[in-house]
Amino acid sequence: MSARGGAHLRRPLSREGLVPRHRAPPARRLRGLERDEGPARRPGPHGAGVHRRRGQPAARDAEGDPAENPRDPRRVGAPVTRVLCLLIVALTPSVASAQAPTLESLLARFAALPGLEARFVEEKRVALLAVPVRSEGQIWFSEDRVMRRVTAPEASAALIAEGRLRMRQGERVEEIEIGDNPVLRGFVDSFRAVLAGDRASLERYYRATLTPGEGEAWELRLVPRDEALRRFLREITMRGDGVTIHEMRMVEVSGDETRTTFSAVNTNRRFTPAEARRIFRVE
Repeated sequence: MSARGGAHLRRPLSREGLVPRHRAPPARRLRGLERDEGPARRPGPHGAGVHRRRGQPAARDAEGDPAENPRDPRRVGAPVTRVLCLLIVALTPSVASAQAPTLESLLARFAALPGLEARFVEEKRVALLAVPVRSEGQIWFSEDRVMRRVTAPEASAALIAEGRLRMRQGERVEEIEIGDNPVLRGFVDSFRAVLAGDRASLERYYRATLTPGEGEAWELRLVPRDEALRRFLREITMRGDGVTIHEMRMVEVSGDETRTTFSAVNTNRRFTPAEARRIFRVE
């Protein structure tokens, strides 16, 4: 044997003993196919074999795996569905609160308020006067107490608390027991009982009729029951939206009319002990 032939026999072989090491192995080593060592047949839905080519990836379920396909419509739609569910849950209380109010539901909402603060403008039309008498000021309500301060044209104050009406006009201070005067009691309870959600007190002196408006709007009409009160007062009408009173109109038997409009209404007013002592007082 020649030297050249001996050199050829000494060339290193692969483990199969046939292919030199510098040559690529058969197609088995192609990327993505090296793990495909299983049989060429797999059971079908009825036990029959399903033919596939050797080296071909196994067929997936007809449904597929949405987690591995970012464009799968089931994967894309899942976040949208979650957002819609959250929106529905978030909007449910608003839809419920937007239902037409009843007298019972309205007074229950007023009874749950911690307190109230608002500014007001009052115009009183008197039959003998061509120009209405106008005043303005601020009002507060908390725990069955009503404080009303007039800032213009002349300062005055009135506090309703513990069955008494305490008033100051200029330097003069006066206090009246409300229970001793049914007419005064009727006037006082027309506003206080509504803010306190006190239906029993309200209906003791008035026939109350609530007319729902659009959304949470409402109109409350109070007609006196008490004979003594009917001699002076024809009716009181309040208009509002939710727990916010926008207007109060009082018509007397004489024809005189008082209209009060409220603005900057805060129905979630909470008073610290120091604030309560400072605001709810007349000296």
